[in-house]
This record gives sequence, structure tokens and C-alpha cells, in this order.
Amino acid sequence: MKCLICGSECEIGLCDSCRTEENFIVLFRFFAENNTEIGQHPYIESYVNEQWGGKKYKAARILLDLLDELGIDDEYYLCRIYAMTYDARFEEAAIRYMNTHSDFDEKKQFVFSDLIEHYNKEKEFDKPEALCDGVYGIDGLNSEVYYCMAVYYSRVGEYDKADMIITKALDGLERGKIDSLRSNIKGQQESL
Repeated sequence: MKCLICGSECEIGLCDSCRTEENFIVLFRFFAENNTEIGQHPYIESYVNEQWGGKKYKAARILLDLLDELGIDDEYYLCRIYAMTYDARFEEAAIRYMNTHSDFDEKKQFVFSDLIEHYNKEKEFDKPEALCDGVYGIDGLNSEVYYCMAVYYSRVGEYDKADMIITKALDGLERGKIDSLRSNIKGQQESL
């Protein structure tokens, strides 16, 4: 079997020199962004084909194996992996994560988005109401949070709230573009 990072021969998913939490995060991000397009990475494609016959979403199982192999005990990654694999343990793990992390940081926003998306897909529209209403007034959230909330509010017929959420998302995108432009201009001025 080939190491999922460097491609050298190994017995498990990562060789000794690549067996780090940083490399786990690299693989996690790859799966999160390319869940159904694993063929973009030759070592992962080979591993998945060897382990599971190339089945689409089962590739995330690699991440669970690596969590165990590396001894990483992280609720955030478990929640995200459960969401990616439609694992029945996801809802309980996500609620526990939401309740034990007070800051609405980037990680909590991703778990929140996964949970709202889960409820939307399962047509459990009573469950996300308190969650969405609890963060409705918060500005500066990531676009995935706004998207999932807008979908929820539109599905339950609260179109004014959905419209407000969309406006917040667009305002945030516009601010992000302006901030990026300012940063680029500043960088160009400094290089002169």
C-alpha cells in the first residue's frame, strides 16, 4: 500500500515520516472538498480502490482509521466525518459539540452548517428552528452557515428571514472582496 501523503510503501494509510496531525488535516481538507472526486489524488484513489473497491463516500472511512492510528481524539473531526458519511451518530455528536463549545468559531460554524443541512435533508424542520434563531442576529458568519439557514427559513415559509440571511451573506461577500482588494493594493504599494 502507498502512503496517502508521499506515496512511499507502507502497511497502513501513512508511512512513519508522514504520520502527523498536520498531514491528517491535509487529508481531511482534501476529503471535505473533494468527497466525490477522489480520483484527483493518485494515492487516495489507489487506497480507496484497494480498501473499498472505489465506493464513493466510503473514502471518508480512511479518516476514521487515521484518527485511530494517530491517536487523535477530536470531536470536531468526528462530527465532520460523520456528516460526510451520513453516519447515524452525526446528530448526537453535532449537538454535543455545539453544546460544549461556547465560541461560534469557524469549526463550530461548520458543524452548525452540517447539522442544519442534515435536518433540511431529513425534512426535520422543527429541530433547526431554535438553532437558526439563536444565530440569526450574528454577523460575519461563513457563507455555508448563511446558505443552510436561508434554505431552512425558505422551507418553513419564513421568507423575510431567508431574505435577510441572503442579504447578510451578500454583504459579507462584498466586504470580503473589498478587504481582499485593500490588502492587494497595500501589498502592491509596499513592494514599490
